[in-house]
Amino acid sequence: GNELDGEVEVCIKPNPAAPSAKDLCLGFLDESVDPPEWKCEAICLEEKNGLLCGNTDHFTNFALLLAGPNGAPTTSECNPQNDFYVTGAVETDIALIGSCGGAMCLFIGVFVCFTDNCKPLAKAVYGDGYRIRRLRWASTQKFLKKGGPPPNWSPGTPLNPVSSSSQSNSNDRMSAGSF
Repeated sequence: GNELDGEVEVCIKPNPAAPSAKDLCLGFLDESVDPPEWKCEAICLEEKNGLLCGNTDHFTNFALLLAGPNGAPTTSECNPQNDFYVTGAVETDIALIGSCGGAMCLFIGVFVCFTDNCKPLAKAVYGDGYRIRRLRWASTQKFLKKGGPPPNWSPGTPLNPVSSSSQSNSNDRMSAGSF
């Protein structure tokens, strides 16, 4: 009786106070169950000239129903060209990427701070570099406690230079003693 060989499009004018098309479905009264109940037939409705349209393969009583959590379509069900978005839209994918990046930065920051304050973890992370790192830190602290470099010091020169006259005297002694 009510079955068709193919699909037909059924269009219904929505109530002006009705929610948007994405929250509605084309529903039908299923009289095969007792008591009869409304079921969603088409969850991806298309707007055409102020009407909401969906496809069906039978004729019966139709109405626009709230889709509810189980009947609400996902973006990929209604728009297959959006399947390449993880969340269904570019804006929410960007938010997801940003939040993942922020969480990674936070994790790395906490890890670095924890590594500097936890000796066993620092040894595991830095290996032999831990001893060198501690020595450099200690020598820098000693250097800073002494008041820093002398006023006439420039980068690339030794902090405790040997005077040129004492250096030449020691070279003379070495050359004189080698004959």
